[in-house]
Amino acid sequence: MDEQKETVLKELPKEQQSFHLMEIEGQTARRVTPQKQYKRKPHTAEWKLQNSLRMKRRWKSKNEDEKQAFIESVRKYPIEQNSFDNLRGDAKYWIGYIMARGSVKRSSPGSPSVKISALKEDRNHLDKFKEFIKSGLSIYDHKKRGVYEFEFRSGKIVSELEKYGIHDHMGYHQKVKRLEDDKDFWRGFIDGNGRFEVSIRDNIYLRVNKGGELIRQFKTFAEKILKHSLGEPKLEVKNWSLTIAGTNAVELYEKLWYDKNSIALDRSLKWLKQAKSSPKYKAKA
Repeated sequence: MDEQKETVLKELPKEQQSFHLMEIEGQTARRVTPQKQYKRKPHTAEWKLQNSLRMKRRWKSKNEDEKQAFIESVRKYPIEQNSFDNLRGDAKYWIGYIMARGSVKRSSPGSPSVKISALKEDRNHLDKFKEFIKSGLSIYDHKKRGVYEFEFRSGKIVSELEKYGIHDHMGYHQKVKRLEDDKDFWRGFIDGNGRFEVSIRDNIYLRVNKGGELIRQFKTFAEKILKHSLGEPKLEVKNWSLTIAGTNAVELYEKLWYDKNSIALDRSLKWLKQAKSSPKYKAKA
């Protein structure tokens, strides 16, 4: 007991000293033995393995449709699983956009996932995609990268996208399948990573960059649409790029946007309008 408490104790009447002494000792005991807190033990590798095996045994008698039906029944934010079954124009467009600005993860925990991104000025484009798959999930503001991201889980949609060349760990080896000559697919691809420009001197450019095989496929398609040859792609570090200039760029995108009701990036349409109003385009048109 410290000197200050001992002094205070001596000043009290004798009949109260024993009571205060017990109170001081109780306070000291509570400080010495604090209340024990419960801490959850981290899951071990063995526990994770056993849990995985339990889940597999649970689904052993279920087929894929029944599995997916159960997952959808417990989702907080359900999505339209058949969005890419019927290859309408919008579905092919979004496959092209995902090829350019998206990725899939087959090995992610739980159900395989799809993630797509958009620049800050294209935030409303992700809202269009959410409407397409009928999802209520939120869009994430990735401030460090300066983009918006939207991610959802669906083994069925991942399987559908894999049919067209979108798969886990694509890296720089992307190659589209089945849609090599489809206008909607390539419009989505251009909207995803195309760079549109009308310079101060009214020079018009459309530039796309991605893996070498995919850029060569795009070049072959563009030459069929324009009915003449284009320049060769250029290697830039790991990516390859293809630049289409002048009236060729305007004519190509205008032919891809063949239906005024078809989906397109607002920024792309703004560039198209600006390019068509430039003096150099009017002079050559």
